[in-house]
Amino acid sequence: MSSSASSLDYTSVREGSDDVPDAPRYRIAHPVVHLRAEPGNNAERVSQARLGQTVAVLRREGTWAFVQGEDRYRGWCDTRFLTENTDLPLTETTAVFSLLRETSRDSAP
Repeated sequence: MSSSASSLDYTSVREGSDDVPDAPRYRIAHPVVHLRAEPGNNAERVSQARLGQTVAVLRREGTWAFVQGEDRYRGWCDTRFLTENTDLPLTETTAVFSLLRETSRDSAP
């Protein structure tokens, strides 16, 4: 995640608003990312974001970003789990296991 987003602060935009003008967009690049009430792993979990979802970065604080997801929920997430590459093909791990489970094999018990 680039440091240019650190100077931006969109937290004054009304919570739940669809209109987050010019806020940088990123994708979640981890199966499930906890959104926290405050920056830090020990803060209360307020929501979750799933792999491939787009989030708007409203503010940055160190290695944490205050984001708003497609569902309009907001929270802090670790920037390690965000990617700027919106063209990156991401596949949920559960989809892979689902395909394996549905494939029958003669040698399967």
